[in-house]
Amino acid sequence: MVDTPNPFDSPHNDASDSALTSGPNPHYRRDGIFTLVLIGAVGLFLLFCLWSFIRNPRPEAVLHHNRNQLKVIALGLHNYYDTHGQFPPAYVADTDGKPLYSWRVLILPMIGEGALHKQFDLSEPWDSPNNLLLVRQMPDCFHSPYHENDAGRTPYQALVDESGSRTMIKRTAGRTFDTIGDGTSNTAMLIANFNAPIFWTEPNDTDPAKFLRRFRPGDYEHEVAIAYGDGSVQGLTDDLRTVLPAAMYANDGKVPPR
Repeated sequence: MVDTPNPFDSPHNDASDSALTSGPNPHYRRDGIFTLVLIGAVGLFLLFCLWSFIRNPRPEAVLHHNRNQLKVIALGLHNYYDTHGQFPPAYVADTDGKPLYSWRVLILPMIGEGALHKQFDLSEPWDSPNNLLLVRQMPDCFHSPYHENDAGRTPYQALVDESGSRTMIKRTAGRTFDTIGDGTSNTAMLIANFNAPIFWTEPNDTDPAKFLRRFRPGDYEHEVAIAYGDGSVQGLTDDLRTVLPAAMYANDGKVPPR
């Protein structure tokens, strides 16, 4: 019996059968590979841009971060005042008057670092075997945004004069608000001294008079930021020689330009 063709069937096409059995079009395969490579390259470029921004943020962002570090530390000093009724001394000394450790250790509970404060042996100097181990656990607010690998060194220091009594932070005794004749808004308390960073626990700070004598604007890549007793922050460049002399002492009757 002879099969009769079905009139509703599509006509047989050898060319289409060949196309169906020969696999994907090589042109499509090459285009797909190219698209994947292009997407990967764009992704890598975006990741590189993000990494570059994280490693080298915009100068404005770093400047803001630097000033904010001073504000956080100033707040810690005010929290200390609220707890103890006075600002901390620049350092704690032993019975012989030898400096043991910095005010930065004293304010640890006031900046959310109570656990670190408990690890510190307050009867020993900052560089004793036990306490020296804590240098690398420096709190975030003491880190410089300009120096990623600071190894426990901080530029954020109190202004402490040679006599230990004229600046807002006194050398071995606390100061109260009623002894700041010029007012907290006119008296500098902290400085970002990037040219002379110190270990954050060591009893060492910046003498403002010596700083002024050595200051050369060309030696400083960034602004010199200072924090006043009221917690406000001012960035200084060429005007440092005008502002700091009027702001560095608590009772000299001078008012710094703001």
